[in-house]
Amino acid sequence: MLSVRGGRARSARATDLRARPPRRTAIVPDAGRPDPIRLPGASPTLWAEGRIRLRLIDPQGDRTLVIVDRPYATIGRVATADVPVPSPSAAVRHVYLHLDRRGAFAVDLVSRTGTRFDDAPEGARACWLRPGRGLELAGHRVELIEADPVDGPGDRLPGANPLAEADGLPPLDLLAEGDPDRPLTLLSELSFLGRSPRCAIQADGDGVARVHAVVVRSARGIFLVNLGGPALTVNDRPASPAGPIRDGDRIALGRSRFEARLRADLRPASPSPTPSLGRISPTTALAAARPPEGDEGAVSRALRAVQNGQEELLRSNEQFQRALVSVVRRLYEEQAALFDRHLERLDRLQAEVAELREELRRRLPPGAALPPSRRPPGPPDPPPIAPKTPPGTDSPTEPGRATTWLLDRLGELEDQLDREARSGWRDLFSRLGPASRPPGRP
Repeated sequence: MLSVRGGRARSARATDLRARPPRRTAIVPDAGRPDPIRLPGASPTLWAEGRIRLRLIDPQGDRTLVIVDRPYATIGRVATADVPVPSPSAAVRHVYLHLDRRGAFAVDLVSRTGTRFDDAPEGARACWLRPGRGLELAGHRVELIEADPVDGPGDRLPGANPLAEADGLPPLDLLAEGDPDRPLTLLSELSFLGRSPRCAIQADGDGVARVHAVVVRSARGIFLVNLGGPALTVNDRPASPAGPIRDGDRIALGRSRFEARLRADLRPASPSPTPSLGRISPTTALAAARPPEGDEGAVSRALRAVQNGQEELLRSNEQFQRALVSVVRRLYEEQAALFDRHLERLDRLQAEVAELREELRRRLPPGAALPPSRRPPGPPDPPPIAPKTPPGTDSPTEPGRATTWLLDRLGELEDQLDREARSGWRDLFSRLGPASRPPGRP
């Protein structure tokens, strides 16, 4: 796997440049060297040949170009991943990318924080990737630049799902050690093995990862991809990163051991509902896949149950945090709109107060003091009793009525300004929660 940062190619694995010549990348093709994966007559070693070109964008906007010269890739926190994501929110193995003649298919490996796909609804665990589109995980974005299968491009059917049951492919039976009469028949193109209960085949034991391996059924044969390391063995030897499964191979993952049987018929029997990362038949044989165990096995199952409960708790906490953020964001938007309306009303009232003060300055004699900006709170004054005057004569209070009305109106507006300002805060506190009162206050 090669990556390019800032326009210069670099290898994702440490190599001694003095001992080895620099590797050619797909960005600057070397016309003098033949393409090893396109040699005529070369026998295929996996289900497909081709390259996956990806672009990694970190939270700071820095971009890294990654080229994977094989039909699968991994994205995760581990440094040996094809696309390493250095974030504690990313899983060790977060996403698996699968390339065939239809294109690139991405699968979230039961990660704690999940993966958001551009072309799939929220909460989806798998999606086909189109050039220019991608996925997001742990604050990083991975975009597909090009998926270049040698025997493609083929037609990607809208409903094609490599995790669903597939007909017309070589079937594979896994005979569990201790119960060979109840085989596990793999029904999907991709079937995952690991510790997670969502895997098609569960296994436990030291060194078994949450999602440890994937079985690929294709027209070229059946292959095993080792994602998790040395806990997976084939014929008592550590499994290679990817290789074919042959009839009679002994596959061991942790304490679970199977014997591979390739059948001639192309239609698996007895389909039944199964976990999300692949389909098998029958699912009731999962318990028989483990050899008889004593107290150690009971403790292991109890620990696995605790771990599954912790994973479920983490998923629930994540859903709660998302819901809380959504509620706070909606509350903020509503409160911002409410404050905007309050500010508009305050601006109108302040403009009217300014006009009234200017009118008072014109009406009052020179040197007269204007009333204070805000009247102190108190009980309302009793209405004045106007003296009785004979009919036909002018009231002595008539010249001052306009000024009195202006003063009253000014006081009312200033009180209204104060109430408007206080009501905004009261509304905010009422939305945030019940008001706390000192002990003894009603």
